[in-house]
Amino acid sequence: MRELLDSRYLKKMELIELIFFSKNHSISQEELLEGLGVTYPTLMATVDKVNLDANDFGYSDFAIVHSPQQQLFSLDIKEDLGIQFMFSSYLKKSIKFQLLAILLTRSFPTMKLLAEKMNVSYFSIRQTIKELNEALDSKHLSISTEKEVAITGNELVVRLYYATLYLFVYGGGEWPFSFIRYFEISELLKDVPNEIYISGTIDKTLLVHYYT
Repeated sequence: MRELLDSRYLKKMELIELIFFSKNHSISQEELLEGLGVTYPTLMATVDKVNLDANDFGYSDFAIVHSPQQQLFSLDIKEDLGIQFMFSSYLKKSIKFQLLAILLTRSFPTMKLLAEKMNVSYFSIRQTIKELNEALDSKHLSISTEKEVAITGNELVVRLYYATLYLFVYGGGEWPFSFIRYFEISELLKDVPNEIYISGTIDKTLLVHYYT
């Protein structure tokens, strides 16, 4: 899913991951600067932005702490908490994901109208579609712009791609569809024969709901 992150969020996730996967969630300033390939002022600015983002996302149990005397950067995070929630939050804010989310339920006559809908420039939409098509090519999917702007490919593949994407981004914490409720799909699935579908785990259940 990293290919769906906007470039402005990639460096932030690299910073978070470098600290998180270091011993005891702590890393030296030197290692961090080398790993990110940035200057000290840029590092400090990125740390501040990540902490502000975490606060905006509502994650009060997450913070990057700087110890100037020891020249260490540490992650103040609950023991049983990972960093998936930060990844998912950045993904939701990324224009690539937002574009895919819009094209799930509708198409657009032109890229200009799509750009207006997303409140971004025509150039941004054109570049985003180009980058997305490079990522989607291996999945035998694409965003067509010939007659209209739309997701093209085998419907089963399209459904599976979106189901996997939405499970990764939303999991069980949020239901992203306003036009149908989760329990309504549950009622439909009750009529599916057991030899075709039996809900065994919450992940499987959510994946089937998103797919449906």
